[in-house]
Amino acid sequence: MSIEEEELVYIIEDSGIGNPKHELSFIFDSYFRASNSNILNSHGIGLAICKEIITQNNGKIYTDSNDMGSRFYFTMPIQH
Repeated sequence: MSIEEEELVYIIEDSGIGNPKHELSFIFDSYFRASNSNILNSHGIGLAICKEIITQNNGKIYTDSNDMGSRFYFTMPIQH
C-alpha cells in the first residue's frame, strides 16, 4: 500500500497462470471467466463484485497480467 496524490494505492499480486492479454478488458465483467481458466466451480463474479465495491467508493481498479501471474491495482480516495 502507498499514498499517491490523495489516494491509497493497493497492489495485490499472484504467481498463477495469468490472464490472456486480449481478455484483460473483460476481466471485471460479471460472469466472465478467462479462456485459460480450468476451475470448474468458478462463477466469474468475484472481480466484478470487487469492481462494484471500489467504484461505489470512488476508487479505481485495474490489472496487468502475464504467464507468470497477475497484478491487481486498486485505489481509494483519502477522505479528509
